[in-house]
Amino acid sequence: MSAPAPSKIRVAEVVAQFLAARGVRHVFMLTGGGAMFLNDAIGFHPAIQPVFHHHEQACAMAAEAYARVSGGVGVINVTTGPGGINALNGVFGAWTDSVPMLVLSGQVKRETCLATTPVPGLRQLGDQEAEIVRMAQPITKSAVVLADPQQVRLELERAWYTATHGRPGPVWIDIPIDVQSSLVDPDSLPRAANLHYPGRQEYADLPRILKGTDVCLMPFARNEATRFISPTKTLEYMAADRPIVSTPIQDVERFYSDIVFLAETPDAFVKQIEAALTEAPEDRARKQRREAKILAEQAWDAIAEDMETLMQTAWQRSLVGAMQHQARLVSRFPATITGPRRQIRISGAALSERKSKTDD
Repeated sequence: MSAPAPSKIRVAEVVAQFLAARGVRHVFMLTGGGAMFLNDAIGFHPAIQPVFHHHEQACAMAAEAYARVSGGVGVINVTTGPGGINALNGVFGAWTDSVPMLVLSGQVKRETCLATTPVPGLRQLGDQEAEIVRMAQPITKSAVVLADPQQVRLELERAWYTATHGRPGPVWIDIPIDVQSSLVDPDSLPRAANLHYPGRQEYADLPRILKGTDVCLMPFARNEATRFISPTKTLEYMAADRPIVSTPIQDVERFYSDIVFLAETPDAFVKQIEAALTEAPEDRARKQRREAKILAEQAWDAIAEDMETLMQTAWQRSLVGAMQHQARLVSRFPATITGPRRQIRISGAALSERKSKTDD
């Protein structure tokens, strides 16, 4: 048998690459024969650390806690039948508390799976099979069987978007084992719409929303209206830990040219987006260190403290200046600076002195 073309990879590897591209660094799992290709692809991906448990309920609860702490999406990988059923309790917790979670479950091959090969009146067809999607649907925002290997990227993108947008919650993708092992060309897979405008959002929701993106864009037109703007979006995107592509707005180019991908024309903008998506891990890590330093210096609390310090310093300087000016006046005109009564008395004395000279 000839070796597969290098351009093709298993569906399970597409799943692992998708997770890594979304910033997933830990996946909570319990291995099983029905999920072995997913176990292998996720477990050996260099950017992902598998966290193993003795029970699927613990996987789901750990993923929920992880999502709460990290602000991202908790991901779990379980096997078919009781493996998926055991995870339901933890998934229900994510459902009630609106915690984003992605469950990837293994399933028996399609020809013995009731979801893809229905047999009326039959409750189980394959060995260790369970119709987990029907069980999970009431406590998830979305639960589907991935029956077509060519739809893997599309279903992953839909699931991720659903989990992280609107009211967050768990989503579930059930992947038969023969789909997991199917070979696909990742460059030819259908994709969901890849440009999203979430509209005006609360600041507290931005990290969760931006976690679902690959790259953040600032395509400002260059004209007199934008010549001197300093977009706060730059710092917001840095806080979301996402690559940034922008037109060369003056302040962005001046302060962040070593972090932001800059492009002046539409074609260059597209090329810079591609560069951002394929950036080497060591280059991204270097930018992340620089971003962390900038964010520490530019935090709203730090800026407010700096402004208060500047105002206090300016006020103190103006007070000292006023006191010094008053002291100089006192030294020049000591009799006229002590108040209106003193001024009147001095004026009267001066008039009397003038009158006596006239009489003489």
